[in-house]
Amino acid sequence: MWADVPAFKGAVYSCRDEMISLMHGSALASFNADPDRFPGGLKAAVDEMKRYVRCVGAWHPLTGYWFGIEENGELYEQFKDILYRAPDGRIIIKPDYPSFKRFFGAFHKYLAECGVDFVKADNQSIIRKFYAGYAPIGKIARDMHAALDQSVRENFGGTVINCMGCASDNVFSRPFSAVTRCSDDFIPEDAAWFKKHILQCSFTSMYQSALYQSDWDMWWTDDGQAEKNSLLRAISGGPIYVSDEIGRSRKEVLMPLIADDGKILRCARPAAPTPDCLFSDPVKNGKIFKVQNMPARCGAVVAFNLGDGPAEGYISAEDVTGLEGDKFAVYERFTGETFVLTGKEKRKITLSGPGEYRLYIMSPIKDDFAAIGIIGKYMSPLTVISADANHADLLCGGEYMYYLSGAFYREKRRKNT
Repeated sequence: MWADVPAFKGAVYSCRDEMISLMHGSALASFNADPDRFPGGLKAAVDEMKRYVRCVGAWHPLTGYWFGIEENGELYEQFKDILYRAPDGRIIIKPDYPSFKRFFGAFHKYLAECGVDFVKADNQSIIRKFYAGYAPIGKIARDMHAALDQSVRENFGGTVINCMGCASDNVFSRPFSAVTRCSDDFIPEDAAWFKKHILQCSFTSMYQSALYQSDWDMWWTDDGQAEKNSLLRAISGGPIYVSDEIGRSRKEVLMPLIADDGKILRCARPAAPTPDCLFSDPVKNGKIFKVQNMPARCGAVVAFNLGDGPAEGYISAEDVTGLEGDKFAVYERFTGETFVLTGKEKRKITLSGPGEYRLYIMSPIKDDFAAIGIIGKYMSPLTVISADANHADLLCGGEYMYYLSGAFYREKRRKNT
């Protein structure tokens, strides 16, 4: 709600649903920031933010705002020759490459001049609804995404998060983009939503992984599901960003995700469900649901109880696609449990209560040694630059865990020691 949207002025709403209804019925008057919320303009706000952060992004729907372009506004006068009135009455960009390119290019040029470094482009899966009957859907999708990606290349060096774009029209039509959302919107303080969220993210990420890194969406660090959300982002392989209200951020929830200098400890590939969780419903079957990824050459498995009673299952090195080795040192983050797995060995686990979760790090044992890493970080193997039985070169300091000759050890270590 940063944009110049006349319907916002004087509007009141008593709940989230009323706020969303207001947003979805509102149109964009100009590219400028709302003058009441940003009295110094968007550039002044971005300049102030960059006193504290390196990069600033801007969110915008591809339709202007959710209900398109304001008919009596500045944008309408500037672009009326390339605008189209959809069947439901909203005014949006004419669905061809030149029109999309001109509009996105002008919008992004303005944002770049204000100091914005990237965009999150929303409302992509709208083509079938708003342009039905105008032209073949595939052509419209290709034109829209080609124009968006080219504009982002020209103005932001190609940095964009595609949002609300899981429809096949979108997935198979982007020429350059590398990141896309993989779930419905984040809903705070909603445990039932979290179950759907983890399943949406995990399965969509798996199917999109051949083409994209998946964005598992924003979240709150003081939400009732905050630690679980933090853990999901850690293993996701995607971008990590929060939408906390001012003054409500919890540093202790964020720090396990990042090195001490703020660098995200990110897995190189998108996360996915473990193979044994692909074809049954973990909300109903009494089994744990597991998500897997590889931090460096190690394995990471997050296990969740998504049902209403106890959940059982097994942890194995075979859970992690591509994990190589014959013997693994395993550390569980929340209980401190350690053990060794060999070959195809499976270890039974039970999560007694609904909502329980675990994180298992699996480090291949070589020459009777395995580095777990700085265990204050979820993806602890990513804190290890290099290590052997006599030395560890570490990305950050803290409690360092390793396995040596049949035993696990914890030692306080400094960075690069």
